[in-house]
Amino acid sequence: MILNCLRCNKEIRIKPSRKDTFKYCSRNCKHEASLGKPTWNKGTTGLQIAWNKGQKLPYEIWNKGLKGIHLSPRTEFKKGDHSGEASPNWKGENVGYAALHKWVVLHKGKPDHCEYCIKPKGRFEWANKSHEYKRVLDDWIQLCTRCHRKYDGFTLANRKRDSKGRLII
Repeated sequence: MILNCLRCNKEIRIKPSRKDTFKYCSRNCKHEASLGKPTWNKGTTGLQIAWNKGQKLPYEIWNKGLKGIHLSPRTEFKKGDHSGEASPNWKGENVGYAALHKWVVLHKGKPDHCEYCIKPKGRFEWANKSHEYKRVLDDWIQLCTRCHRKYDGFTLANRKRDSKGRLII
């Protein structure tokens, strides 16, 4: 289909399905044609007002007036019901390394000093005394990172390595 550009009158070939959308031969022509014309929102200030502002809806809102109302006390969330051993995800003694350390921090707080070198500043960690990692709060001491590595016997030489020589955590 062939149309003429509205600005320069140049012939343009378009698909028949685009006959209502194509009016100009290029972006330049479209821009030049729009110069001097007011924008669609000329004269309006501030926020635009919705077309249905103040009108009643043709239907009733299903949850009107229900904000903050619990429909059944049996189904509402009760804080503390699923914490600790009451949790369905509680693993007991089969807990992982990271989760056990989080449990210790939850019950004993963040470590803030070293019980060996009495260092006032730095990074401190909870260390397990017996190296059995059980849920016994008296089995944990606060150590700085350096003393914790010494306490656990950590050296690069005695760490396990895989077949390619990489350290295994």
